[in-house]
Amino acid sequence: MPEEKKKFDKVAYNNSFIANAYDCIKLTVPKGEKDVIKSHAEKYDSGNVNGFIRRAIDETMARDQAERYLYPAVLTYEEGYEIAVTFPDLPGCATSGETEQDAVAAGREALGLHLFGMEEDGDDIPVPSRVKDIALEAGEVIAMIDVFMPSIRLSQRNKSINRTVTLPAWLNAKAMECGINFSQLLQDAIKKELGVPSDRENLAEARGKI
Repeated sequence: MPEEKKKFDKVAYNNSFIANAYDCIKLTVPKGEKDVIKSHAEKYDSGNVNGFIRRAIDETMARDQAERYLYPAVLTYEEGYEIAVTFPDLPGCATSGETEQDAVAAGREALGLHLFGMEEDGDDIPVPSRVKDIALEAGEVIAMIDVFMPSIRLSQRNKSINRTVTLPAWLNAKAMECGINFSQLLQDAIKKELGVPSDRENLAEARGKI
């Protein structure tokens, strides 16, 4: 009696191929967000959730890997005015300085903030123009200005803002007498209300793992 041929198990083959060719990452999202992600994937990635998430990861990593940008800036000299700084590739990115040193420093700061805003908005970062392709007018010169983005990203994402808080006079006096740090106390209270771990809790958790 001839030996019966085994049927090809396509599912088992695919599972084996995926296990050998890919790493699996478990993604946990807040309740209800899964449906939002699936809906977004259907709109922009033909319903392929894995493809959508992979694209988002790739785009984020590509932005984060761009640690330093270098762009040509146009310095404009005009009698009685500060030195103006503009970037031909980045409309709206402009500043000025009293001296060349001040102008370049201000240009670097403006460049970093402008590019950070573009990264956060998901805008395409333009390729810098070649110096020889930039047309200049009288009183204008080219200066190459670079910016180190990791420090810009860190400073902007952890940037603090001022908030005015109204307290009864007696409570303010008592708190000052006890040496209470108003800023830290307010941050901890808001984090507690939102369910976000405070800096002290994060530190305690980190120490517990050592």
